[in-house]
Amino acid sequence: MNKDNALTSQQQIDNNFCMLGRILPREKCPICAQSFQLIAEKDGYVCPEHQTRPTRYIIYTYPFGMDRYLYSDPYGNPFTDYFNACRQLERMRGQWDDAKRGEGVFDPDKWIPRKAVFYRFEPLVKEWIRGYDLEARRDAKSEMYVQHLKCYMDDYLIPKFKKYDIRKIRKKVIDELYHDLLERDLATKTIKNILGALNTFLKAHIEIVQVLPSFPTISVTPKKEKNWLGTEKQIDILGVVPEKYQLAIELLFDTGHRTGEIRALKARDLVDGCVVFSRAFSGNRLRLRTKTGKVKSIRVSYGLYTRLVEHCKDKQPDDFMFTIDGRYMGPNRLYRVVKKACVDLKIEHVPVSQASRHSKVSQIRQQKEIEALHEAARQVGHSNIQTTERHYSIDGTGEVK
Repeated sequence: MNKDNALTSQQQIDNNFCMLGRILPREKCPICAQSFQLIAEKDGYVCPEHQTRPTRYIIYTYPFGMDRYLYSDPYGNPFTDYFNACRQLERMRGQWDDAKRGEGVFDPDKWIPRKAVFYRFEPLVKEWIRGYDLEARRDAKSEMYVQHLKCYMDDYLIPKFKKYDIRKIRKKVIDELYHDLLERDLATKTIKNILGALNTFLKAHIEIVQVLPSFPTISVTPKKEKNWLGTEKQIDILGVVPEKYQLAIELLFDTGHRTGEIRALKARDLVDGCVVFSRAFSGNRLRLRTKTGKVKSIRVSYGLYTRLVEHCKDKQPDDFMFTIDGRYMGPNRLYRVVKKACVDLKIEHVPVSQASRHSKVSQIRQQKEIEALHEAARQVGHSNIQTTERHYSIDGTGEVK
């Protein structure tokens, strides 16, 4: 751009042109260390005393809705000349005017150096998620895990960091995100998972970010107390659920395994009084491994095992053990059945994971405590178990249990 062809501010105002943005020097006078002065727009910046000029310029672009200064043109060439910077700014203003007249859209990415666009959060996240989708399809990652990851990114992280250069995601920005999430009244577990997803993403791009920022330490505090079902309530629930679900739910209660592992059982998984867990459903996708990657053989009661064998007597070895209308159970079926049973029995609703897994652990712990209490009474010579109970503490605090 020839300096004689540059439009002055007054000419642009007279023609009703966009006047957003401005050119700024990136340095000060090397002799006196004073700021350069804009003598006239057609002449650029100069030091009035020493007549020196800047060697680098930046474009202030925030009025265009952009979140950065521009130090170079879209091809990565730094603005070493005032009039080169003016040329780009006037082109940006022209595109802005066209957009206001409805003759196009203003595209900020067109003016950002290609390398900077490469570091943008949103495109990098989408590429990263595509890789996880491929791994989920090949059964290398849990489909449910990938779905949760997508939700965290789409609902919380992309809106916050959409156009961020991931190299600028540092501790201060992460703390701001953490406080924003706290204001939304989310469960601490959810907040921890969201920040964990961001941490995982940044670790995957450590070559770009160089140094991983520190994350706040979050203590997970449940929004409400975990509940568990005693044996009596589990028996009550089994008494009201439809017959076609009873065996599956009884096995769920008896083993404390995940619903996805119960749904994935096949007729051939009944072996010598044991149930063998070697696969699991993730959503509607059958994975040929459990969540822990281990094959578990769980011995069940003789009565339950006998009923399971009877249930599978007409099935082929590769048929699913529990089916509905000839198909495997859907991911939420057992949850809904247990929930309805709790409503019918006027029991405070307990999620399936707590009704089975948490309850199983609690029952085992309770049984072990009772056994320990009787063993303590025997060893110290108490004839009355209540005497031992008054002195019995399981957590070392002296609190009577």
